[in-house]
Amino acid sequence: MSKSIRVWRILLLASLIVISMLSIPSNALGGNISVSSTPSGANIYLDGSYKGTTPKTLTEVSASSHTIKLTLNEYDDWTTNVNVVEGSTATVSATLIKTAISVSSTPSGAKIYLDGTYKGVTPFTITRVSAGSHTVKLTLNEYDDWTTNVNVVEGNTATVSATLLKTTISISSTPFGAKIYLDGTYKGITPLNIIQVPSGSHTIKLTLDQYDDWTTTVNAIEGTTTTVSANLTKKSPTQTLTPTETPIIPTPFKTPTITPTYTTPVPSATPTPTYTSQPQNVPDNTPPSISLTTQIVDFNKNGQLEEGEKLLITYGAKDESGVKSIKLLLDGDLIESRNNEGTYQTTTDSLSIGIHTIVVEAVDSNGNKNSEKKNITAARLGPSVYFPKSIYELREGEDFKVDLSAVNPTGPKMEALLIIKPPGNGVSIYESWCKGLEGMCTGKYEIEPGDTIRSISMRMRADKAGEYQIDAEVYYQFDDGQRSPTRYETLTLVVKPKSQQSNLANTQAQAPSTPGFEFVNGIFGLLVIVLMRSCRKVRRM
Repeated sequence: MSKSIRVWRILLLASLIVISMLSIPSNALGGNISVSSTPSGANIYLDGSYKGTTPKTLTEVSASSHTIKLTLNEYDDWTTNVNVVEGSTATVSATLIKTAISVSSTPSGAKIYLDGTYKGVTPFTITRVSAGSHTVKLTLNEYDDWTTNVNVVEGNTATVSATLLKTTISISSTPFGAKIYLDGTYKGITPLNIIQVPSGSHTIKLTLDQYDDWTTTVNAIEGTTTTVSANLTKKSPTQTLTPTETPIIPTPFKTPTITPTYTTPVPSATPTPTYTSQPQNVPDNTPPSISLTTQIVDFNKNGQLEEGEKLLITYGAKDESGVKSIKLLLDGDLIESRNNEGTYQTTTDSLSIGIHTIVVEAVDSNGNKNSEKKNITAARLGPSVYFPKSIYELREGEDFKVDLSAVNPTGPKMEALLIIKPPGNGVSIYESWCKGLEGMCTGKYEIEPGDTIRSISMRMRADKAGEYQIDAEVYYQFDDGQRSPTRYETLTLVVKPKSQQSNLANTQAQAPSTPGFEFVNGIFGLLVIVLMRSCRKVRRM
């Protein structure tokens, strides 16, 4: 009987040992990841969370698949997936590379634009460039714009060297001061050097009061100065004479009879006392004057406002007594509000198809009100891909969606391509299509022909309070190679801190718990009951 009791005690002890092992948290049974890089000092991100710099061993990593990302100034981002096995150490070793474009110019100091995005001034090396074809554009005052395409190979530095040229037309006239029109566009008055002139044939027209218009055609040669000198011809005096009416000179004879009629009413004119007697404190009932102009932010370069394009609105108000309030509304929604007189500018979000109403309302210091309204129409002339909204306001920890609208009214089937460049931290993107390439996410969508707008949503999460800028690029293309210009957008995220109550709730929700712990406790209770009953049976025996 004593032997049976010992056996049951041994079984009970073994059960307790097994259960205690099962109750150990899963992260304690995880593995490690040893991360190193050449050169060292790279930032380590484990599944998007910063963990330190290389070399470093990450401990207590859960047994599953994880993403390791390394970043280092001037080096390309490096990403890999690693599978962690319980009780073992996975090794990640990266050799970081530089993919760059070195840009120089003569003279130096030119602004550099890579695929339309400003990068700096020459000489300058653009780092972390994606492999493939890129467009480099240089601009410098008084010099012609310079553009080239460059193919960048991963891990290499492509070199771009430009000699900037001046293509100029120097125009003078006798006499000077004539207005200059180049291909119908006013440029100034003589003498003048017109800079940054495209090479080729141009028409020059000079105009001056009392002189005949002067026109010529000139061929501008790239990198040279073409001189134009004009001797203006004065208009003939005969052109201003009327037919022979010189005999009509009876007017001198009538002048004596006319002068008395002018002298007699003069003494009776006494308006002066009436002006001085007017009261000085006259109420101001004059409303403020308003200005309102619009300019198309023309992505499609056709001079027409199309669906998905934006408007640059210039508006303002002024009044002698001062302006107390200026409001700008679009389709009834307040866009901006100012408290002082002046002229202001703002850019709208992308406009949907249809008629839109812009209203400026102003109130002066005396309470006089005025408003001005302008209707504009955004037409659907062809395919379009755009972000309907550019500013998002949310709270820390919230999920949100960024929408992209695409429409293909003319056909054939087109493909919309999207590139998102989120900030390094603070915002997470979780989409199956998101492919991490140098900190970017790229996606492709097929858009069938038709007038129905397709809304494409990108799911994101605001991880940390702050204001973030998300750069985006989007364009569309067809199978025949036809492609729209790349559209560059900046989405602004304003993330507010979450409230204390939500912090407390999240803390409670995130309290550490062992998966399956309740199940293990249930098994343990059943084993205890079974063992106790067995011991009672043994004692009875």
